[in-house]
Amino acid sequence: MTAAMERKLDHTHFNPRKMDRFRLVDSELSGTTSDSWGIELVVRALAGSRAPVLPDTSGRAIDRTQYLAYWHGLHYLAVARLGWRDPGRGFRAWRKRGRPPGDETLDFIWSVWGADSNLDAYVAWATLNHQAITSADPGGPAKPPSESALQWARGIEDPSNLGLLSGDSNPPHLGRASDETESIRDEGRKSVLTITDAVRHRGIFITGSRGFYEDLATRWGELPDVAPNDWRIDVFNRRLGFLGTYRFSRATGRLFVGRHAVHMLGN
Repeated sequence: MTAAMERKLDHTHFNPRKMDRFRLVDSELSGTTSDSWGIELVVRALAGSRAPVLPDTSGRAIDRTQYLAYWHGLHYLAVARLGWRDPGRGFRAWRKRGRPPGDETLDFIWSVWGADSNLDAYVAWATLNHQAITSADPGGPAKPPSESALQWARGIEDPSNLGLLSGDSNPPHLGRASDETESIRDEGRKSVLTITDAVRHRGIFITGSRGFYEDLATRWGELPDVAPNDWRIDVFNRRLGFLGTYRFSRATGRLFVGRHAVHMLGN
């Protein structure tokens, strides 16, 4: 991490020096579900939780549930928060720009997986498996990586005990945004979309029995057409709390949190 980035992060609760360092946690941690606890802990961290939020290898072998939580937490942030269809492309573009600070999600990713020296492994995986990742999207395969990007990815070594680049093409079974958010829902309830400020184009979405990303994308059409102004919708889950302020990109047709310029890096 550069000195400039450290200074920037000093002013946020995402600085590792200002929050409990991530460590191995029990998948049965109170208040989380067994199939998505890694993602749920990431959500809590971004909402300001001071609880342990992610599994950390700390030189120890991790079991399968820890392994899944570690990578799904990162993948969720890339595809369901940044809204990147092509995470490899997004992270490569961000690195090419010198990893500038200022985006809440990217700052958080760098303070965790970057600090663990494991972010490159994920970027290499996303680069080498580009076709499989993007072909699962309704839009079909995106532009392939350059040969230089592929050569870089082939040269990245597997992090000890994490095995993302070994075995089959997708050992942790990372999916699309709708897959990664399927478990974040309120069973037996209908989602609620409420306009709170029609002038400033603000609203609130409370999750229902469907995964929130796909459900919100479907219900976005209920908002009045205010082009070229963007709606900003604060998303909440009754169990996990605040999930982020989402926008909709007319350029990509995807939901995202943060600046549109950052969203476009991975699309």
